[in-house]
Amino acid sequence: SLLVPLAEEGWTENEMAKLTVHHYLDPLKEQHIDALILGCTHYPLFRKTIEEVLDSPDIAIIDSAASIAAMAKQVLEEQKLLNTETDGRFECYVSDKPQRFQALAELFLGRTIETVNVVHVA
Repeated sequence: SLLVPLAEEGWTENEMAKLTVHHYLDPLKEQHIDALILGCTHYPLFRKTIEEVLDSPDIAIIDSAASIAAMAKQVLEEQKLLNTETDGRFECYVSDKPQRFQALAELFLGRTIETVNVVHVA
Protein backbone atom coordinates (compact mmCIF):
# COMPACT_ATOMS: atom_id res chain seq x y z
CA SER A 1 0.00 0.00 0.00
CA LEU A 2 1.13 3.51 -0.71
CA LEU A 3 -0.19 4.56 2.70
CA VAL A 4 2.78 3.07 4.55
CA PRO A 5 5.48 5.25 2.96
CA LEU A 6 3.19 8.28 3.20
CA ALA A 7 2.74 7.66 6.93
CA GLU A 8 6.46 7.25 7.40
CA GLU A 9 6.97 10.65 5.78
CA GLY A 10 4.35 12.17 8.07
CA TRP A 11 2.03 12.85 5.11
CA THR A 12 -1.24 11.70 6.62
CA GLU A 13 -3.44 14.74 6.24
CA ASN A 14 -2.30 16.40 3.00
CA GLU A 15 -3.66 16.28 -0.55
CA MET A 16 -1.44 13.30 -1.50
CA ALA A 17 -2.80 11.33 1.47
CA LYS A 18 -6.37 12.25 0.56
CA LEU A 19 -5.93 11.17 -3.08
CA THR A 20 -4.33 7.90 -1.99
CA VAL A 21 -7.06 7.15 0.54
CA HIS A 22 -9.65 7.89 -2.15
CA HIS A 23 -7.86 5.44 -4.47
CA TYR A 24 -8.14 2.63 -1.93
CA LEU A 25 -11.48 3.40 -0.30
CA ASP A 26 -13.70 4.62 -3.14
CA PRO A 27 -14.24 1.04 -4.39
CA LEU A 28 -15.20 0.01 -0.84
CA LYS A 29 -17.64 2.89 -0.54
CA GLU A 30 -19.32 1.63 -3.71
CA GLN A 31 -19.75 -1.75 -1.97
CA HIS A 32 -21.67 0.02 0.83
CA ILE A 33 -19.48 -1.31 3.62
CA ASP A 34 -20.63 -0.87 7.19
CA ALA A 35 -17.21 -1.19 8.86
CA LEU A 36 -13.58 -0.60 8.03
CA ILE A 37 -10.83 -2.24 10.08
CA LEU A 38 -7.57 -0.31 10.25
CA GLY A 39 -5.52 -3.50 10.25
CA CYS A 40 -2.06 -2.04 9.66
CA THR A 41 -0.09 -0.17 12.31
CA HIS A 42 0.21 2.78 9.93
CA TYR A 43 -3.48 3.20 9.10
CA PRO A 44 -4.68 4.86 12.33
CA LEU A 45 -2.44 7.79 11.42
CA PHE A 46 -4.81 8.37 8.48
CA ARG A 47 -7.99 8.20 10.55
CA LYS A 48 -8.93 11.86 10.07
CA THR A 49 -8.38 11.61 6.31
CA ILE A 50 -10.21 8.28 6.14
CA GLU A 51 -13.21 9.72 7.99
CA GLU A 52 -13.23 12.68 5.60
CA VAL A 53 -13.04 10.44 2.52
CA LEU A 54 -15.66 7.98 3.75
CA ASP A 55 -17.91 10.87 4.78
CA SER A 56 -20.38 8.54 6.47
CA PRO A 57 -21.23 8.24 10.15
CA ASP A 58 -22.78 4.86 9.29
CA ILE A 59 -19.37 3.27 8.59
CA ALA A 60 -17.69 2.09 11.78
CA ILE A 61 -13.93 2.59 11.78
CA ILE A 62 -12.20 -0.01 13.91
CA ASP A 63 -8.64 0.62 15.07
CA SER A 64 -7.07 -2.81 15.44
CA ALA A 65 -4.35 -1.48 17.76
CA ALA A 66 -6.90 -0.07 20.19
CA SER A 67 -8.87 -3.32 20.05
CA ILE A 68 -5.78 -5.43 20.76
CA ALA A 69 -4.78 -3.12 23.64
CA ALA A 70 -8.26 -3.40 25.15
CA MET A 71 -8.13 -7.19 24.87
CA ALA A 72 -4.66 -7.29 26.46
CA LYS A 73 -5.90 -5.14 29.34
CA GLN A 74 -8.88 -7.43 29.83
CA VAL A 75 -6.66 -10.53 29.97
CA LEU A 76 -4.28 -8.86 32.41
CA GLU A 77 -7.22 -7.87 34.63
CA GLU A 78 -8.66 -11.39 34.51
CA GLN A 79 -5.28 -12.85 35.47
CA LYS A 80 -4.85 -10.17 38.16
CA LEU A 81 -1.62 -9.05 36.48
CA LEU A 82 -2.59 -5.50 35.57
CA ASN A 83 -0.22 -2.97 37.12
CA THR A 84 -2.29 -0.05 38.41
CA GLU A 85 0.34 1.37 40.76
CA THR A 86 2.86 2.87 38.32
CA ASP A 87 3.16 3.99 34.73
CA GLY A 88 6.32 1.93 34.38
CA ARG A 89 9.32 2.88 32.24
CA PHE A 90 9.35 3.61 28.57
CA GLU A 91 12.66 2.65 26.96
CA CYS A 92 13.57 2.29 23.30
CA TYR A 93 16.39 0.17 21.92
CA VAL A 94 17.39 -0.06 18.26
CA SER A 95 20.26 -1.57 16.34
CA ASP A 96 20.34 1.10 13.62
CA LYS A 97 19.15 4.60 12.71
CA PRO A 98 18.07 5.96 16.10
CA GLN A 99 17.04 9.36 14.72
CA ARG A 100 14.77 7.78 12.11
CA PHE A 101 13.25 5.49 14.72
CA GLN A 102 12.71 8.39 17.11
CA ALA A 103 10.92 10.50 14.47
CA LEU A 104 8.65 7.62 13.42
CA ALA A 105 7.97 6.47 16.98
CA GLU A 106 7.00 9.98 18.04
CA LEU A 107 4.65 10.19 15.07
CA PHE A 108 3.04 6.82 15.86
CA LEU A 109 2.88 7.24 19.62
CA GLY A 110 1.99 10.92 19.69
CA ARG A 111 4.53 11.60 22.40
CA THR A 112 8.09 12.79 22.78
CA ILE A 113 10.76 10.14 23.14
CA GLU A 114 13.63 11.44 25.23
CA THR A 115 16.23 8.79 24.51
CA VAL A 116 16.75 6.04 21.97
CA ASN A 117 19.46 3.60 22.96
CA VAL A 118 21.59 1.97 20.28
CA VAL A 119 22.67 -1.62 20.85
CA HIS A 120 25.31 -3.33 18.81
CA VAL A 121 24.38 -6.76 17.56
CA ALA A 122 27.33 -9.09 17.01
